[in-house]
Parts: sequence; C-alpha cells; structure tokens
Amino acid sequence: MKRKCDQLRKIEIIRNFTKHAAGSVLIKWGDTWVLCTASVEEKVPPFLKDTGKGWVTAEYSMLPGSTGGGRKDRDIKKLKQDARSTEIQRLIGRSLRAAVDITKLGERQITIDCDVLQADGGTRCASITGGMVALQDAIDKLLSDGKITENPIVHRVAAVSVGICDGKPTLDLDYIHDSTAEVDLNVVMTDDGRYVELQGTAEHNPFTEDSLDALRSLAKKGLSKIFKLMRCLTLLVFMACMFAVADDGTAALKAVDRSREKGWWMPRHEKTVELITNGAKEYDIVLIGDSITDFWSKSGAKPWHEKFGEAKTLNLGVMGDRIENIYWRLINGQGQGWKAKTIMLLAGTNNIGKRASGEKVAALMEGLVKYLRESHPEAKIVLVKIFPRADNKAGANAKERIDEANRLTEKLIDGVNIVKLDIRQSFLNDDGSLKEELFKDKLHPNESGYRIWAAAAFDVINNL
Repeated sequence: MKRKCDQLRKIEIIRNFTKHAAGSVLIKWGDTWVLCTASVEEKVPPFLKDTGKGWVTAEYSMLPGSTGGGRKDRDIKKLKQDARSTEIQRLIGRSLRAAVDITKLGERQITIDCDVLQADGGTRCASITGGMVALQDAIDKLLSDGKITENPIVHRVAAVSVGICDGKPTLDLDYIHDSTAEVDLNVVMTDDGRYVELQGTAEHNPFTEDSLDALRSLAKKGLSKIFKLMRCLTLLVFMACMFAVADDGTAALKAVDRSREKGWWMPRHEKTVELITNGAKEYDIVLIGDSITDFWSKSGAKPWHEKFGEAKTLNLGVMGDRIENIYWRLINGQGQGWKAKTIMLLAGTNNIGKRASGEKVAALMEGLVKYLRESHPEAKIVLVKIFPRADNKAGANAKERIDEANRLTEKLIDGVNIVKLDIRQSFLNDDGSLKEELFKDKLHPNESGYRIWAAAAFDVINNL
C-alpha cells in the first residue's frame, strides 16, 4: 500500500534484544533495521577526568549485507572509518547528549553502538531514536543498581527525515524517496518541541523559507507520533517488573494483535485510533473490554442511554478480544490521547474460552489493571467481575475457572482507585445455573441483562 506524504513508515521497537548490554534495542523502521546497544564503562574521556561528569558517545556502522547494492566492505579492511559513518556517529552522539544532564551520570561513559542490519533510508534517524531507548534502559539499570541516585535524562530525543519529492513535502524518506528528493532534511528534536539539529540539503535547486517551514511542520507532526510510541515504551519498562512470569510460567502479559486471525481487526483498530486522535480528549466514562463491552452499542444501547445518556463515553470494546489483544490495542494508540473520570473494565471471558486457567486470567488482568493505573492515574477503575457463561465454547470446568479468576483479582480492589462491580448472582438461578432469559446466546447479555448491568454500574460510578 502506498504511503501518504504525511505518513510514517511502520515503526517497531523491540527492547532487550540482546543479553549482555545494559540497554539493547532492535528498531525496525519500515525496511530499515538497526540494532542499538548501550554499554556502560566506569571511565570517561581524559578531558572529563576528575570533573565528576559523565559522557555519552556513539558509534555507527553498516553490516556488509545491509544494503541492496552488494557487499559493503568493513571499515577494518580499509584501516579507517568511512567519512559518512564518522559524520553519522557524531550526529548520534551529539543528539543523545542533548537528552542527558552529564553532571548526574558520575564519571562513567555510556556508548551507544548502532549497527545497521538492513538499510532502506533513514538509518541515522532510526539510530538516534533507537539509541535514545537503549540509553534510557541503560540509565534505568544504573538507577536500579544504585550506581546513580538521580535520573540524568532531562527529555527524550528522536529524529525523522523529511524532504520534497515530486514537488511535495514528504515525511520519513525511504531509499527511493531519499535518492530522488529535491530537498532532504533530517530533524532531531526533544519531546518538549525544541531542536537539537537540522541537516538540510537542496539536491538541485535552492529551496525557500516557506518550504523549510513546511518541512519543519511535517517533521514535528511525525515526531509527535514517535514520542507517543516512546512514552508507551516507558510504561513498558515499569511493567517489565510487574508482569514478571511466575516460576511455573503461569502468566505474562504480552501484547498480541489479531490482524492475521481477523482481517477486519487492524482496520477497526486504526479507525478507532483516528477517532481518538481527532475526537474529544476528556470523557466521563471509557469502556474497555471484549464483545460484551462492544455490545453496549447494540443490545445495551437503550439501557445505557437510560442511565448514562448525558455521559461523554468512549467504547473500546472489540468482539473476540482476549486480554492480550486489549493490551495491544491500548499500547498501540487506543490507550493514549484521552483522559477519563472512570474506566469500566470487563475482560477475560475469551481467555476462558481458549481454556486458560483462572490463575492465568487473573495474572493477565493484574497486568492490564496496573497498566491502566499507570497510564491513567486520573481515572477511577471499575473492575467488572467476569460474567458466568453456559455456552459450549469454554470447555470443561469453565465455571470453576471463572470463579477462580474472579477470586484472585479481588486483591486488586483497593476501594478507592479500583472498585469492583460484581453482578454475577443477578445472572444465576438459585441452583447456580444461568438465567438464560437474560442472555441471547448463553454468553452475551440481551437488553434485559444489560439493563441489570447499567443499573448496577450507575450506582457504583455515582458513589466514586
């Protein structure tokens, strides 16, 4: 699919890609892949010795098989580094030093090594952006090890290329764009909107100040999205400790998309992100979950309107989603760009349907709730206990697994920031069987079932 002129390539940042470095990131930026590692040494360059200050520097290279033009000789074969690599690594070093207060590093040096595995334009921008994440991880390790007491990172830094191609300002130049661009500009900025470096060249005719302004504006648009991704990754550092796998491998919250499973899933996700980006920024209630939440817009529409007709609401429920899929949507755009007074969360029944144990479902829910608390501290979370079900898809012992998950998530309830909504008994007969008259398919409530939920939710939310 052809990209729009103001569209970034797909960016994926994989942390902890190698084992030994203090910070290790593989950044996939379209078809450009760069491995960025951060190494910490307890020494500094001679000009900083006995000053109490630290240093951040960088090295850059392209692997022999990284380009499509045949094997690229290693620099060692020529007994010197090529001029392009020297210029780029100096740029990377300058850019990353702009992110750090070196007086808080102590007398140690962090070196960011950027090795291009595969090149398709924008390797220096990918190196700076990936290098920033690796640097951040290395500093987080220094903090956790007690080697430094203050975080020296003063802001994030990232970079993106822009240019004029076929007379149009174009964002994020791949090799084809870069090799034919009339103007080529690399922009390095901080996340508070200040410039670290501008590298611009007119390849043919000189360009005007208006053209420069248009390119800078386009770069800022692209960088705002990159910084959003980096903020999500900061949350993942926090969560890496929280979502540690139990010794028996019971659970670990991993983000999983369903695009291969369901063709409609990714377009719907992208449409929702666009709605969030262009829509309201503050909501009374945000609904998060699977089809049972999704169907507030169907069977639950009338009951919701009866109780919450005036409430500004965002529904982030998607049919068929497991907890891992919900988490993927949230960290890939649906969880950013809004604030809420209340988040109502119901998830886990599709994990039960995939034969997950109650213990695993509870652990996954714990991770999701902690993510929401960290990313939306302003919101009260209403945690809805998983509804009973009597369909044939959940397999044996579904009731026992649901009960176990609900029992184990009780520890998440603090009564202040996280409250529970438990209406399971309203859906059960005295003998424990499902009240099928409240369900349309023994899994999803019908209008009467949603009316019970709406009334109970109204009472809980009004008392927050």
